[in-house]
Amino acid sequence: MAITNSRSFGEILSDIAGNVREIVRGELQLFKAETRENLITLRAGLSFVAIGGVLATLAVAAFQLAAVYALSNVLAPWLAAAIVGAVTALIAAALVATGVMLFRKLGLPNTRQSIRENAPWTGNQST
Repeated sequence: MAITNSRSFGEILSDIAGNVREIVRGELQLFKAETRENLITLRAGLSFVAIGGVLATLAVAAFQLAAVYALSNVLAPWLAAAIVGAVTALIAAALVATGVMLFRKLGLPNTRQSIRENAPWTGNQST
């Protein structure tokens, strides 16, 4: 029993090319969508880092001076300055770490997964 197909070889190749074109177009759309999401996350991460940097600078200028004056009544002035500087550095590090954590969320997981799923299919269709 022979299977007959009314489609020509050219029509089959044209269909395969069209399917591959649709897959590539879909992958590009997914890439664009994930890139937009990543830019939003990047903007938020940069905002946290920038705010942390500004606050660290302001803290060095204002809080250190006031705290050093207050602690110098109890401790040696150099020790008071060292303690206040360490506390300010911890606060700044926490803000920067928050921004860095947002940066680590960047990636294209959906695009990668979709390419992994479609790669074997496109390879089998062209043979």
